[in-house]
Amino acid sequence: TTIDGVNVVSPSFFTVVKNGNGKINENVGNNGLNYINWAKQNNYKVWAMVSNNANKDTTSTILNSYTLRTNMINTIVSLANKYNLDGINIDFENMYQADKDKFSRFIIELEPRMKELGVVLSVDVTAPDGDANWSLCYDRNVIGHVADYLIFMAYDQNGSSSTKPGTTAGYNWVKLNLVKFLQTEEINPNKLILAVPLYTRIWTTNSDGKVISNNSLSIKNTEAAIPDGITKQWNDELKQNYVTFSSGNNTKQIWIEDIDSLKAKISLMKENNLAGIASWEANMAYDDIWTMFKNELNN
Repeated sequence: TTIDGVNVVSPSFFTVVKNGNGKINENVGNNGLNYINWAKQNNYKVWAMVSNNANKDTTSTILNSYTLRTNMINTIVSLANKYNLDGINIDFENMYQADKDKFSRFIIELEPRMKELGVVLSVDVTAPDGDANWSLCYDRNVIGHVADYLIFMAYDQNGSSSTKPGTTAGYNWVKLNLVKFLQTEEINPNKLILAVPLYTRIWTTNSDGKVISNNSLSIKNTEAAIPDGITKQWNDELKQNYVTFSSGNNTKQIWIEDIDSLKAKISLMKENNLAGIASWEANMAYDDIWTMFKNELNN
């Protein structure tokens, strides 16, 4: 089925092969070919994703070799041709901070090859401050000047490795990081796409306050996880509803992503004149979310 308000789809077709010297696995098949045809018939642009599967050692080996980088770029070019793609989305995560400039070099070498084909180049990046391998591994200023679009994955403020419960993407955190992108990193706003989460986490802590689980929960399944009679509280700093409830000796907490929280984040995109909104991932949402996206973006 078509998705209201969406004009680009990014199927996760391509993965860098572990220890494969820059080889890329094609997970397309007949279903993928049918998907591409369906997308084009429905006027969607197809920006296929190339993922490194968060494998920092394999990524490091490739980035530090001109030959392997070139092999990988040649493969990406041939895939873009083979599948008649409109764009490529580079989703390389969990890289060594020491490889930051080599990743920039890869994007610098890839860009003219994409331009030659008329293929859009977008690159996913995390928030500017944080872990060496998850955040400090990107030169956002360079990538933002070279690529057609920089996609800020504005989620996992408190992710799966967090030792304390918290929101996946608070409005104040997103706003602060957009300032860093636009002012400190000097990214042109019309090259920056804000990616918002279509999921949250259900945090379980024990009687000592220790996190014992934080399972992700799609927007469409969140309401079902909240017991009847539990009152939501609106947090105006985070621009989110919040619930807490007991489960045996444990406490459960959810910072809810819903139409209201997403609308607040979209307002940041509009205020800053960004290029658009992206989301992870399509099958986590329900129809009203897409309708809201369409209405907000049309306004």
